[in-house]
This record gives sequence, structure tokens and C-alpha cells, in this order.
Amino acid sequence: MNKAIIVILICNFQCILGQNVIEVVRPVIPVEHFELFIVLDASRDSGPAKGIEILEMGLSKAGSDHEKYQIMINFGYLYTETAQYDKCIDMWKSANAMGIYFPFEITGNPDPEYLADYAGNERFKEFMESNHQLISEASVNSKAEYCVSLPETG
Repeated sequence: MNKAIIVILICNFQCILGQNVIEVVRPVIPVEHFELFIVLDASRDSGPAKGIEILEMGLSKAGSDHEKYQIMINFGYLYTETAQYDKCIDMWKSANAMGIYFPFEITGNPDPEYLADYAGNERFKEFMESNHQLISEASVNSKAEYCVSLPETG
């Protein structure tokens, strides 16, 4: 019954969005990626400098843009926590140069919350303009991707 409901939902979703929806194979995220965040969480009491050190190690080993994106979001928090605003903006700009963009929300309630610290920062405003441009360019020929994960039956 659950499988039938999922199939019906997917068919409806495809009908609504038409040809701009494609099924993809579920991405495989390396175990090292999860281990990185376990170590980061375990070191939370050691302070932001230790967290930055752990993320730098992880970023150097990250293989996919998805992994880099997740690490950079956490970097943003730690760099902001330690008032390294320029270093953070430089990191985001380098990500944009690689084609990685960030769906930041800066109006109303900033998301992530640490973006509130960048209000009035001219470099951040410039970054957001280029980030928005990258998002706009990526959405021109984009297709929504989905994958279905069913629980294993035993």
C-alpha cells in the first residue's frame, strides 16, 4: 500500500512539473563525510578554532560539490563566530567560482541565522549579487531531481 501511494505521488509530481523532473540514483555520500561531522560534533566543547581545523581537513578531502557545500555552511558559522568575516566571504566567493551557490535568505529572518552579522557589509552584498546571478543562471535549464528510498524489507 505504501509503495502504491509513493508511486501515485511521484506520478502526480511529474505530471505537474512535466519534463523538468528527472529521476536520479541516490547519491552515495562517503562514510568519511559522516565521520567528519561526528568528529566536529564531538569537538564542540574545544571551541571554534578546533572546529575550523577539522573542517579544513574535511574540505581538502571532499569529493563532491554537495560535501563541499555542507562543509562551507558549517565554516560560515565558525568563521562568523570568530569574526573572520572576510575569510568567510572569500570562501563563499571561491565556492561560487566552482559553481557552488548558497540559497541564503537575508530578508526578514536571515537563514542561516549567522547571516545577520553581515548586514551592512559591502563585500557580502557584492557576494550576494554574484551568488544570486549564479542561482539565476543555474535555474535556466535546471531540472528537478528526485530519488525514491524505500525501507529494506527483511
